[in-house]
Amino acid sequence: MSDKKEFKHNNRLKELRKDKGLSQQALAQQIGVHYRTLQNWENGKTHIKPEKAEQLADYFGVTVGYLLGYDDIENLITETEDILKKGVEEQQKVKQQASSHYDYFLETIFDVLDTFKEGTKENKLEQKDSLEMIDTLAYLVTSLDKWNKKLYESQTMLLHYDKVKQKINYSKQELKNLE
Repeated sequence: MSDKKEFKHNNRLKELRKDKGLSQQALAQQIGVHYRTLQNWENGKTHIKPEKAEQLADYFGVTVGYLLGYDDIENLITETEDILKKGVEEQQKVKQQASSHYDYFLETIFDVLDTFKEGTKENKLEQKDSLEMIDTLAYLVTSLDKWNKKLYESQTMLLHYDKVKQKINYSKQELKNLE
């Protein structure tokens, strides 16, 4: 069994045939194929070969893309791109916010450490003040860690979005090659 996943979509052959009021046998006869072949095309069991797809599209007065259901795929790709763009914008905002908070907490930690060092050197800190500074540092480090995780998650999501964007672009190119 293959690990390759295949995107399955439905063509519009059955819909177009019924709109014309034709039976499978009548249409099969008109285009020169066995009616079982037509059944398999309509049920998605087999793909319509390019030359027959063109013949059918001409017969029904539609594009090959419409007949094969590819315009639905193009709409899906466009909708996915829009969702992706919104996701990227949101993640960029989160990344910027996380980066700003991360920088703030890191800078504050260094400020508290400097104050702690100076106070310790000059023996100006009482035990109570020292303990307060240690508690403050613990809070700041915890906050820094929280924003660091958000920053990491945001960067990971942006990388994921980039991979999805590459897949979408590949799919768009494949659709263009079919035209």
